[in-house]
Amino acid sequence: MGLFLVIIFLTVIHEVAHDNVFRKKNWNRLFLYFFDILGANSYIWKKRHQIMHHNYPNLKGWDTDIEQSDLFKIYPDKHHTKFHRVQHHLMFLLYPLYLFNWLLVRDFKDFFSEERIIRKTVKIPRMEFAKLFFFKFLYTFYMFFVPWYFYSIPFMAVFAGFLLLTFTASVFALAVLLPPHANLENEFPEIGANLEVPSTWIEHQLRTTSDISTHNWFIDFFMGNFNYHVAHHLFPNLNYIYMKEATEEIAGYAQEHHLQYKQFTFAHALKNHYRLVRANALNQSVLEETF
Repeated sequence: MGLFLVIIFLTVIHEVAHDNVFRKKNWNRLFLYFFDILGANSYIWKKRHQIMHHNYPNLKGWDTDIEQSDLFKIYPDKHHTKFHRVQHHLMFLLYPLYLFNWLLVRDFKDFFSEERIIRKTVKIPRMEFAKLFFFKFLYTFYMFFVPWYFYSIPFMAVFAGFLLLTFTASVFALAVLLPPHANLENEFPEIGANLEVPSTWIEHQLRTTSDISTHNWFIDFFMGNFNYHVAHHLFPNLNYIYMKEATEEIAGYAQEHHLQYKQFTFAHALKNHYRLVRANALNQSVLEETF
């Protein structure tokens, strides 16, 4: 269930959020409620993903898909704390808790904390507050109460199953979502004094985004074609079944015009993410080859 939760997100929820499945937007919005049924809040995630992440990937304070917790230092110029010194060790213990934070903390912070960038950017309708609590309750009800009460499954067995589901989904989700952006060979540009990004929009997407094993059919399936990430950022309203053809055009265009285009194997991308976390733990420049 944990694995399929992520697969549903990649191939259905993410696509309907970009209106890439049905011609009518209302049908896409209807299917987006599957995300709420799975425990997350579709309204605030769609705002975070489309407004902040797609426009400002890898920009500190703006890319809300990356900057989610003060526990980890992903941005090289972020303030360094004592905890960050051991983050490359603790990541193996804390990454499996990713979806716990999303389900129980992150959504509520985005709705109620005045300090969150998405709250400063979006005026949340009152109805969405009601939906937040309704679907969180529904998820808790069918995940815990239904199997315990109606099927007489011992509560501790239900709870253990929930932990296994969430741990599995957290690791799988981060293995897919982090490498295309948060790795050592992508850039983390700094915004200028006049709030200007130091490159054009297209150049910024190419500098901060990379593809993963686009010629590997298993990775295509495993990542739900999320591995064609450069094409997705340049053409977010293009359905993922066309991403392979679009990626070939982008790679050729980038080579012709001397622009960056990066593609790594899945193993290399995961290693690069670890190297980024480790370099930031040691407070080293990510441009230095020190290990």
